[in-house]
Amino acid sequence: MTLLFNRASKIIEIPIADNEVYIQTLVNEIRDYEDELSVIDLKQMLNAYGKQPLGGGVTVGITAELLDGWKIKFADRPGPDYIQCSVSGGNLIAYDENGYQQFPIAPSNYVFASITASSSATISNINTIETQVNNINSKITTVDDNISQMDSKIDIVDSNVTEIKKCITTQLFQKVSKISSAVKLAVLK
Repeated sequence: MTLLFNRASKIIEIPIADNEVYIQTLVNEIRDYEDELSVIDLKQMLNAYGKQPLGGGVTVGITAELLDGWKIKFADRPGPDYIQCSVSGGNLIAYDENGYQQFPIAPSNYVFASITASSSATISNINTIETQVNNINSKITTVDDNISQMDSKIDIVDSNVTEIKKCITTQLFQKVSKISSAVKLAVLK
């Protein structure tokens, strides 16, 4: 994405091809623009805060402050249908030349613009979260395998118990039959 900077109107325009811009992209592009020799005399355009690690792949969200009257603007659309455009990935605020807070998005033709903001913004590192989920899934698979092995062993024990019952029943029947026969013989004598 290449943002267009209009120094006279203090507008940072997001190209018509883009319906969403991330705060990190704004920060990167504005910092690159501020580094150009042709705008060395320009007042600071941006303060940015955040990304301190909170652990577990989660960091504090980014807050970007547009300074000195700068605003962003999504490129005008031809219409007649309106297009939803958004700023996401952190918080965006703006201040005018006198330091008073102002809405950071300039109006555009046929654009509904929104900012996703949070008072407790965090960023989750998707790779860290995916690794943690994969580790949990691996442990679940291991537990499932252990349960299957235990079920198999329980089935073997159940089968052995059934065989033992059959043997005991058979041996008991044979002994009872012998005793019964011996009793009959003793009674007949």
